[in-house]
Amino acid sequence: MKRATYSLRHLVVLQLLFALPLDSEKTLHNLLFLANAAAGGTHPEAAGFYDFIRTKTGVHSPAVQQVLADLREWELVDKKSLALTPRGREVYYFTASILHYDRHARRVLELAMAFARDPRQADLQIRRHLQVRRARLGERIPVRPGS
Repeated sequence: MKRATYSLRHLVVLQLLFALPLDSEKTLHNLLFLANAAAGGTHPEAAGFYDFIRTKTGVHSPAVQQVLADLREWELVDKKSLALTPRGREVYYFTASILHYDRHARRVLELAMAFARDPRQADLQIRRHLQVRRARLGERIPVRPGS
């Protein structure tokens, strides 16, 4: 196992996996798009935190996929599901306080928690999002502040 260097991107994804009962990567991508798009207005320089591409079922982010691959490689997330491993929970407990100091990370979590009861609602809402509807399949979707 390689030495792990956690970025803010890693910690935000780790936080969402800890806080929400996510069962699919598609839902994680869609949820992060909606939360980042809504939170962009609070912290404009973070609006491009992740890059997103329009897919048939919503959006996909190569950056989020790489973060998931890193977390799995470092054995923080289960290889077959989105569940945190005991080591992943331990890392989250030690690093969670850092996220309190980043306004954008706090706002993304607040917005994502709107989907806490049923995270799959993000999959339904993504289809109604204006930027997603305007984009063609395979096209990069710019996350504009407050969109």
